[in-house]
Amino acid sequence: MTLRDDREPGRRKAIEALLRTQNQDGSWPAFEGDDPEGCWTTALAVMALRFAQPSVAPSNRAFRWLLNNRGREGEWFWNWKFRTVDRQVQFNPSKYGWPWFPGTVSWVVPTAFSLIALQQAFPCCREEHVAKRVRLGTEMLMDRACPGGGWNAGNGMVFGAALNAHVDTTAIALLALTMDDAQPAVHQSLNWLRRAAPECSSPYSLA
Repeated sequence: MTLRDDREPGRRKAIEALLRTQNQDGSWPAFEGDDPEGCWTTALAVMALRFAQPSVAPSNRAFRWLLNNRGREGEWFWNWKFRTVDRQVQFNPSKYGWPWFPGTVSWVVPTAFSLIALQQAFPCCREEHVAKRVRLGTEMLMDRACPGGGWNAGNGMVFGAALNAHVDTTAIALLALTMDDAQPAVHQSLNWLRRAAPECSSPYSLA
């Protein structure tokens, strides 16, 4: 996405690498030769290919993988377990997003990137199941926000204690929620980020 010049050889090689490493099911591994089941990097690859070379858009398999991949709490058994037994972490298991890796629970960053990828792919006339998946992921982010504003890696409340937000996670979550800027949680998190950014010394978090 950074190498926008079509004549840049590094850009061409990067696109070729993405196309070469895509799994058969449409997903992408974290690195070439990694598990063929795919992971959260699929959302990043979809965004990069659509931006860098629209004529070689990622296949429908990639979007289907994103739509079908969900946090473990989206399955009935784990939904029941989180509602009745595992109550140390306070969240609504009916509002699920995307995991870092299939078969695990939802986390904020992979959910945010997956939402961005789907929103860019279907900017207006989304099919009903796509709109439902985007809505669920959005509701999951709202549900996992920290009480004081912002987001950390996973949940806002654990063992009855409010957790602190992280600058990087909050920024990524807010990028996914630009269409929901009227929500109180978004305003609260933007205000938190404005206060936290001047005190941050990490180039990664600031970027």
